[in-house]
Amino acid sequence: MSATKTKSSGVVPAEVTIEGAFRSIAQLAGDVSSGEDYYSGFLRCVADVMDSPYAVVEVMFSSTVFSDSCHSGPLSPGFWKPAVDELTGLTIAGKKPMLKLYSAKDAGSGVALLSASLSSESLGYGAITVVVNCNSEDQARQYHAVLRAMTDLASACGQYVGASQESRAASVEQSDWSKVLSQASNYSSQTELAFSIANNLRNRAGCEQVSLGIVTGSRVRVMAISGLDSVKKNSPNVQHIQAAMEECLDFERVIICQKTGPWAQQKLSTGCRLHRQWHNALDGLPVASVPLFAGETCVAVV
Repeated sequence: MSATKTKSSGVVPAEVTIEGAFRSIAQLAGDVSSGEDYYSGFLRCVADVMDSPYAVVEVMFSSTVFSDSCHSGPLSPGFWKPAVDELTGLTIAGKKPMLKLYSAKDAGSGVALLSASLSSESLGYGAITVVVNCNSEDQARQYHAVLRAMTDLASACGQYVGASQESRAASVEQSDWSKVLSQASNYSSQTELAFSIANNLRNRAGCEQVSLGIVTGSRVRVMAISGLDSVKKNSPNVQHIQAAMEECLDFERVIICQKTGPWAQQKLSTGCRLHRQWHNALDGLPVASVPLFAGETCVAVV
């Protein structure tokens, strides 16, 4: 199957944000009944958030090969198709993300072809390739990081496509508890487990540092910081982290503070006062806090 969607504008709608795209992908898995509908919706979600003039997804199901594409802008899909199809095939064969940057003659403009793998035990494996307008290799790599994060989420959520709400909830609960119990039993203390979680998150997310704090009433106790053996609560860095975590607890939402480059098409920083202080103390490095909930109660902050 192949379908082409033509958009009337090459401008990202104001309501399309990276955070919104992640929510849409998770919601999509629960709303559709087939892998074809899931990956078609995922493709358009990615294309919208990246304002892509051309994007393709190809997935190998158990007995069929599914492909879909979407297109916007003045150039014909045929202009992009050969290069995009080639990169998609290479990505499927190698099962690893790829990036190709093409610079225009006039400095400061160009396009990049970004690809990433898709893999789901229930839906098969494949790849998505997206064309993005960019003005530097650094910008292309930032787009690529977002694409890889979106494909990781899409792959993880694929198991819920076609499942009822009740079976999805039961599957998540059983899976989560079995993982927690099997992993927690390997550690001798809560602190040791917290450090393991922080280090694992750092490695998986590619962050420079990850901290884990546990909520106690209206306060947050910093339990672990990746790369360290212990938490010295009186150190300036730990105090900044704790203050930022407690600010996150107060707002009960993700808080981000980072510099916004001229390439950004949407606001990337939602930094509050204590996060700005933390950001400044780190000489402008990007920082973020994420609240973790059990039901409707925030129990931890990362």
